[in-house]
Amino acid sequence: MAYTGTVINVKNLVAMSCFGRIKPDEGGRSIFVSAVNCDEFKLENGMHVSYDLQKGVRSNFAINVEATS
Repeated sequence: MAYTGTVINVKNLVAMSCFGRIKPDEGGRSIFVSAVNCDEFKLENGMHVSYDLQKGVRSNFAINVEATS
């Protein structure tokens, strides 16, 4: 199931790795998101995205993240 939300708190560690959180449109806790190759898909604060949820050991995280208009 695809969810939508807004990217917040983006951090760029190195040119090839960046991460942040997504504030879901439907409310609730923010979701962790990571982009391994930031040259292909750059996370930006305020970017609206669609994503799927993957269950993690401690919390859920976003996968299959795509920018929406």
